[in-house]
Amino acid sequence: MGILHKGTSLANVYRSLKEKYGDVYRFWLGLNPFIVISNADYAQYIFSRRDVYDQSHFFKDWLDSLMPNGLILTQELRSDSVRKLHFDMYNQYQRLMQGIIGLIAFDYDLQREERLNKALGVFLAMMNKLLLMSSLPKIFLHTYVKLNTEFQKAMKTIQIYTEAIVLKEQQIQGESKGKSLISSLVSSLQENEVEEQKENETEQQGKQPVT
Repeated sequence: MGILHKGTSLANVYRSLKEKYGDVYRFWLGLNPFIVISNADYAQYIFSRRDVYDQSHFFKDWLDSLMPNGLILTQELRSDSVRKLHFDMYNQYQRLMQGIIGLIAFDYDLQREERLNKALGVFLAMMNKLLLMSSLPKIFLHTYVKLNTEFQKAMKTIQIYTEAIVLKEQQIQGESKGKSLISSLVSSLQENEVEEQKENETEQQGKQPVT
């Protein structure tokens, strides 16, 4: 990729490859093949059809080392179906980036919350490290992450803030008509839990023996 020995940033590497090979191309990182799509229309088509285009196994293995209990890794999740997501992903993403993640979506000032800001920095740094080490065996990546005390402390900090943010949004959902990204997600998850509970009760009733 030219990242390690040339000191080139990942973004500039992708830009150079796009100029040379076009909007869609493939490269190998160790034993793992990657297909890169840099056309917004193509990306929109793929992301709007998550029921057809699932996450790659490499991406799941990579995230599994970082956050094994993450929602994105959950298999057969009903909220994974695009038909049950009622928001414009691109508008939300743009709003999220412009709001520096926390300021708009979570009503948290990351510059003021120094502890959280530092923890997010450690998390992003670990993501970059694992990406560069992605050709190594999965067991090595898991061990490296678990033995990294700085990363484990950062994840605990992020978990504490995340739980506080979700609790806050649950308390104020009925007070405001406008919804941020996190409040929409919390509401969607709550609705899915209710639906799943009803379905389980229906299935249990259907399995009762007939006398």
